[in-house]
Amino acid sequence: LRKRGRWALPVLALFLLTLLFFYDILMGNYLFIERDLAVFFIPPKFFWAESIKNGEFPLWNPYNLFGQPFFATLQPAILYPPNIMFLIFPFSIAFNWSIILHIFFGGVFIYALLRDMDANEWASFIGALTFMLGGYMLSVHNLLSILISMIWTPLIMLFFIRAIKDGSFKNVLLTGIFLSISFLGGNAEAVFGCLIA
Repeated sequence: LRKRGRWALPVLALFLLTLLFFYDILMGNYLFIERDLAVFFIPPKFFWAESIKNGEFPLWNPYNLFGQPFFATLQPAILYPPNIMFLIFPFSIAFNWSIILHIFFGGVFIYALLRDMDANEWASFIGALTFMLGGYMLSVHNLLSILISMIWTPLIMLFFIRAIKDGSFKNVLLTGIFLSISFLGGNAEAVFGCLIA
């Protein structure tokens, strides 16, 4: 219980710093649209969410060129579990929060990895903050499939390293689960990069 309590403050601090960084976009009055978001990510996410809300499963997207397979395309991340928020909240809020929360999760996952590698609390927090709000994460927020697939890498590495150290089936299973979630995020290259690492 005491160990969990020591995690609460850094995770809360990371969350509050994320909210502070993105304060002007939190309530859905604005929408992330820069670069690839407006063309490659917003339309498929909107199409997917509206199709499901209307009781249709989107196997085919008739609105892209002369139509194209939709469910068979990895990039829209149709089966990615956190996408459930698109079915609960208005689209603009779900879209913005999806990006913001993934950046926050990336920080938390790096913090967990660094703590597991015996870095002290401050070093882990600074590492998490640097990763979370550093150049790489902020530059891939508009390449949504890369962002949501890549943030799982620290968690995959954490359980993979644990599995090598202790050989427990639980850690092997968790590695596989988080690798699968990363794959469902829509960017196979991030998964292959993680596998190579």
